[in-house]
Amino acid sequence: MIAATPGADGAILALEGARLQLRRGLPPTRPATLALMPGDFALVDAGDEAGCIAFADAATGLAAPVSGRVVFMGRDWAQAGPDDANAMRGRIGRLGSAGGWVEALSVEENVLIQQ
Repeated sequence: MIAATPGADGAILALEGARLQLRRGLPPTRPATLALMPGDFALVDAGDEAGCIAFADAATGLAAPVSGRVVFMGRDWAQAGPDDANAMRGRIGRLGSAGGWVEALSVEENVLIQQ
């Protein structure tokens, strides 16, 4: 498991009424509220690969929500400057959908190996 310091409310990642743009040309999602606490797991079905990438981009502060907030370790991505946002992203293990996976390792080991 990746070590992270939770925000004041205890959440590692929180979507607070966030409406996300998952596909160009389509309306954004309905407002979503989610709080992932240390040790939590959530499976998000964003429909297809493009939607999954767009969700991951929003969760890591690379794409701003249309409305609402996305908060990582107590900090709103929209309020973090570029250097702070990059430092925050450095604490996140993210792998792409194509390539990069070592078949002999578990998912956890694949995520942690970049550390």
